[in-house]
Amino acid sequence: MKSRFENNVKVNENKFIAYCHGKTFTIRCGAFDKVLPAVMQSKGFVKGGEVIEITAGIGVFTYRANPQITVNGKTIPVEYGVAQYKLKTSLKPGNYTVPVKIEYVMPDGTNSFFARNIEYTVIEPK
Repeated sequence: MKSRFENNVKVNENKFIAYCHGKTFTIRCGAFDKVLPAVMQSKGFVKGGEVIEITAGIGVFTYRANPQITVNGKTIPVEYGVAQYKLKTSLKPGNYTVPVKIEYVMPDGTNSFFARNIEYTVIEPK
């Protein structure tokens, strides 16, 4: 009987701890799990004159990696590890490319970079 009671206490203790973990927001200080560059665009096909938004960052969008982000040859201000760039597209239909480069510091202190071309297509309005 005592063993069963102790087991029930342990099970309920684990459930309570899991519940508390699920309800709290934690910020992990210290080393990164893994640093990965991320580049996203809002649209791939646009009508001439529409705006495309490009978002670029490092890993979980951390500023600790001191990212320097360049989009279309322009250095973009970084806030909380993220840079946002808005591009008004050409009125001329066709395929276009926007170069994005992210330079950052790895957890071991070495410098690294990531480059990607964002592609989009301007279509003719119907």
